[in-house]
Amino acid sequence: MSSENNLKPKTKKLQATHMRILTGTLVLLHSLLFATAQTIYSASDSITTEQLLSKARSLPPKTCLTVFFGNKLAGLPYKSGTLEKNYVGRGGCGQEQLIVNTREFDCTTFVETVLALARTAERGKHSFNDFCNNLQAFRYQQGTIADYTSRNHYFSTWIDNATSSSIMYEVVPTDKALCRKRKLNIHYMTSHPERYHALQGERNEDYLRKIKQMEQRQNMKEVTYIPKNVLNNPRNLLSFIKDGDIVAIETSKEGLDTSHVGIAVWSSDNRLRFIHASSAYHKVVTSPVYTYLKKQKHAIGIRILRLK
Repeated sequence: MSSENNLKPKTKKLQATHMRILTGTLVLLHSLLFATAQTIYSASDSITTEQLLSKARSLPPKTCLTVFFGNKLAGLPYKSGTLEKNYVGRGGCGQEQLIVNTREFDCTTFVETVLALARTAERGKHSFNDFCNNLQAFRYQQGTIADYTSRNHYFSTWIDNATSSSIMYEVVPTDKALCRKRKLNIHYMTSHPERYHALQGERNEDYLRKIKQMEQRQNMKEVTYIPKNVLNNPRNLLSFIKDGDIVAIETSKEGLDTSHVGIAVWSSDNRLRFIHASSAYHKVVTSPVYTYLKKQKHAIGIRILRLK
């Protein structure tokens, strides 16, 4: 009896030690970055992704998945340049890989992450691997990672890829009074290669040549957009915009096509808002679309995309 009592404190101490080791191991795993041949992610990215996909399984049938996932990521920090980590300090010699980051976003990676989650859930899939496949389909031309130039760096090429791959379709109002046309004139990347890590160093000329060719192909195109003054109309005149649509803000800034993107959501007061990763607020927030556009002197209107 006495020997059994003497063992109990030791057993409890051993159990506590094991628990501390286990906790420390889990914390370490949570922060580690993993890499496969084409994918970089942390343990927390895969855990978060599968937790979100699991929650989506119990949603009512008509739930807007893009709004659901967008709201689930609300408040997470804004972070630019997360896709460039393979090229920083490597003289343009980094390897292009699919980078998964569910912890921080710029406006495009936020939209891509939400869309990949929504498309995965809509198809009845729930694994991290399924999510990665869908993320890659949005981010890269024809869903194929070849090199740095196969990524959709301009949002107009992002739109072309998504629509030609039958992942999404563009929503254009039937009332032509609500539309304007513009010819693209993109050249920002080739005009400012010093601002891109991958465009510096020994592979500079090859990448610049490919990007220049892409810019020239895009500049042969005319696109339709909805002018920002139209977005001050009541909801009944903007009924072609639905919850969960992608809002791409067109800009007149020299060399660019799109300056910002987010996810449309109608509020209870019938105001069109969008969920977006904001550099001004340093996190994912929801803002009125028209109010946002009014504050951006180069913003001329929006394009609308919808998942098929």
